[in-house]
Amino acid sequence: MTDFLLFDRFITPYAAIFIYYIGALFIPLSMIVGARKLYGTLIRTLGVEKSTISRHTDRIPLRYRVALVSAILILFLSAELFWRMLFEMVVAYFDMHDYLREISRSI
Repeated sequence: MTDFLLFDRFITPYAAIFIYYIGALFIPLSMIVGARKLYGTLIRTLGVEKSTISRHTDRIPLRYRVALVSAILILFLSAELFWRMLFEMVVAYFDMHDYLREISRSI
């Protein structure tokens, strides 16, 4: 407890890991919400009904559907990878601090 009160032990690495997992779950949810908002904006902008759009999506060529799904998958994986790398930098910084402290104590 005294290590915590005297700032000899940091809580940031543990908090960062907790925040990472919350964010990793939040990214897919935010992408779903964003896609729904974009879909709603598209419908309002075009001034058409949802049933009209769903009837015409069958006419979209397969290569465009595959390209759309691929783009969404790449966007999702890129967002998750960036989120992971961001928190790896934070944890690595505090690991370096611990290693430097150990080295200074051994000298």
